[in-house]
Amino acid sequence: MIKCARTRILIGLSPRELHSAPFILAILTLLSVGRASGQAASVAPAECPVELAFFQPPSLSEGPSAEAFWIAAPARLPLGSPTAQAPALVYSTDPAGGPAEEVVLERLFGAGDRLEGRYVRAASNRLQQSGEAAPGKDGLSDFRFEPNDPETEDCLENIDDCAPFDAVNAYYHVDRFATEFWRDRMGFDPPFQADVVTHISGDGAFADAPRDLIKLAAGWIFMRNAAKEDEIIYHEYTHLVAAALGFTLDINSGVEAQAVSEGYADYFAASYTNEPRIGEWVVTCPP
Repeated sequence: MIKCARTRILIGLSPRELHSAPFILAILTLLSVGRASGQAASVAPAECPVELAFFQPPSLSEGPSAEAFWIAAPARLPLGSPTAQAPALVYSTDPAGGPAEEVVLERLFGAGDRLEGRYVRAASNRLQQSGEAAPGKDGLSDFRFEPNDPETEDCLENIDDCAPFDAVNAYYHVDRFATEFWRDRMGFDPPFQADVVTHISGDGAFADAPRDLIKLAAGWIFMRNAAKEDEIIYHEYTHLVAAALGFTLDINSGVEAQAVSEGYADYFAASYTNEPRIGEWVVTCPP
């Protein structure tokens, strides 16, 4: 079992700074520079995340409250060492980018026979109602499931159209984005395990940052299956990373803060893919 000493960094901010674009850039830069220099990385072991706490000093508070605290929740990490690998079929980008190709899933826990690893666990809302991570073929460490035809599948009406492939595709792209972009390129090792659920009713996708949760809809009227497009997955995962860095939103957040949040999610997804268009395959309306 991983045991972590709690490490906190306290940063005093005004309400305006707390919701500003320069704030999130400053935090990203702080962590990136610190990790590169070895200063931030030496605070705690890699598996033990640093908790950031942001507060309003009384002299900077606006309104009746003297101070407002936010503290990041501790990471939820499974037991064991994420060293297992398994073969899988995935889309390199989306169905328009070519047929599914064989890859190796990395950082799986245990025997590598379920979609649960260091950075992500994935399951289908329709196929794994027990809440467990999706299993491999015949319960083995093999995730070479074939995708359904994305133009004719109707998972919400026919459970046979809910392909196990979709959770595999989501696992691969979250794990890849977390390691290649955030950890290796940006210098920020995400201190949480994303919980990705596919085959949700409706259109689109959304992130529930307090629960490290991403929901990918099966598609309905205006969109296709969101689990089949890499950019949608990267966009939603960026919301979780931003929250881990202290950029949190709720239903009372202003429209400017919400716009900044969506802008950052698009920006970092596009920075990784080098493609400025987000959701081009998923969105079907207008044609």
